Amino acid sequence: MPQAIYGILPNAGQKQELNMTIKDSSLLAFEEAKKNLEPDQRAVLEIIEELGPVCDKRILEALQQKELKKPKKDRRKRKWSINKVTPRRGELVEMKFVRDLGMYRGRFKDEKTTCHLWRARGDEREPAGWEKMPDEGRTIDRGPKAAAERRNKAQQVKEEAGQKVLAKMNAREKASNAGRALVEYRKHKTRKLTSPTKQSTFAFG
Repeated sequence: MPQAIYGILPNAGQKQELNMTIKDSSLLAFEEAKKNLEPDQRAVLEIIEELGPVCDKRILEALQQKELKKPKKDRRKRKWSINKVTPRRGELVEMKFVRDLGMYRGRFKDEKTTCHLWRARGDEREPAGWEKMPDEGRTIDRGPKAAAERRNKAQQVKEEAGQKVLAKMNAREKASNAGRALVEYRKHKTRKLTSPTKQSTFAFG
């Protein structure tokens, strides 16, 4: 390393040694970072590392199967669900532990499906039995951030729908009031007004 600083280029053997040192250091840092993962994050990562390129539904299935093999006393209090898998996988993508391979078309449980496939860092296995889809115009689920954006959008759509319903109700109420007023007006117009009763005057003398 000092030779490179003073302008003397290292030979091939030194380059190889230097690359191995950097690679080993990166690997050690990577393994150290894995120790700081939350239990759920670690569980999801272990499944992805074990299975290779995999979709969220398969991750969920593997986690559930793994949980059932444990003694009842050691099982999770809260069962795994897709809403618990996707945020953890998304966090692993953000932390560079997992890579998004893009959209693929294939079969899951004998049903045709199109979904993102995920692969652990350093894993070079290719998806088997899946067809790569073009990524143009497709959004990528990035976990918690994407989930929050979807919730905000859903809330916005819900509010807009509520405003439309309220506007329709107000319009119907106005139309109903106008209709009642018109009926009352017509009744009043056609009603026969009775003339005042003439009272007889009696003179007493």
